[in-house]
Amino acid sequence: MVELKDHYYSSSQVKIQMDMENYNSTAKAIRLRVSFCFGKGAIIEVIDCLEDDFLMFLEMLEKSIFEDDSLIVMDEPGIEIQTNRLQDLNENGDTYFRLLAIFDAGIFGSEMISTSTGPAICLISSSGNIINFKEGMLDYLNSLKLN
Repeated sequence: MVELKDHYYSSSQVKIQMDMENYNSTAKAIRLRVSFCFGKGAIIEVIDCLEDDFLMFLEMLEKSIFEDDSLIVMDEPGIEIQTNRLQDLNENGDTYFRLLAIFDAGIFGSEMISTSTGPAICLISSSGNIINFKEGMLDYLNSLKLN
């Protein structure tokens, strides 16, 4: 499991947890278990996606630290993250971002469409922690592929 904690976690208890439940080497598909945690509660979603889609999502997340505002989405409905650079927060030479992560509620009958609406969580994170989160997910994926 990999976590991205809010900069003010000791007070807010806000974090995003990602865990991979399964890797299908034939289909090159991943089953993600994503949790938006806050205080003593959590919203949990299981997301099935292709490995390439997930890798693109992680790459977009890392590239977002070089932009003021960005939108990171998966091809398949699942999760999106909006990032906004915080101009007034810069500690120890690190840049900080407000991340709004949204579970996609776009499932209508047998059709899955992206709606950009659903349960969400907002947290503040440094560019360094965003990169560590991305690298942690890549390491986790690689360890699953070896098993």
